[in-house]
Amino acid sequence: GYLQEKGLSVDDFVEYVGVKVSSRWKSVITNLQDALNAILFNVLANGEKVVDVFINKDEATATVTGLFNQEIMEYYGCQRETYDCFWNKFKLIANDVGLSFSWKNTMDGKYMITLKRREA
Repeated sequence: GYLQEKGLSVDDFVEYVGVKVSSRWKSVITNLQDALNAILFNVLANGEKVVDVFINKDEATATVTGLFNQEIMEYYGCQRETYDCFWNKFKLIANDVGLSFSWKNTMDGKYMITLKRREA
């Protein structure tokens, strides 16, 4: 809401956050499990829930209820498509630790997030 009031781009802010956080994550992320745990901690810290998790050697997926509490975001005047953009910070972070990150809305209003090892 603050960014919108000031006429600032949400995408620029997301990129700023991703770049700033990335250097710290590089020092603590050593594998898919670490990366997924860090993302899921963000989900839980923002009042959302983890529905399920799957991890193997090359891929980790999770279904979650969101990244931000919808009621709080709407209280501050943020539309879902605006705060959904914040998922994209994890693309930058994952890239810096040798992973790829993607997310999508599911048919039931949840989100499927995926981390994969990048091919060398």
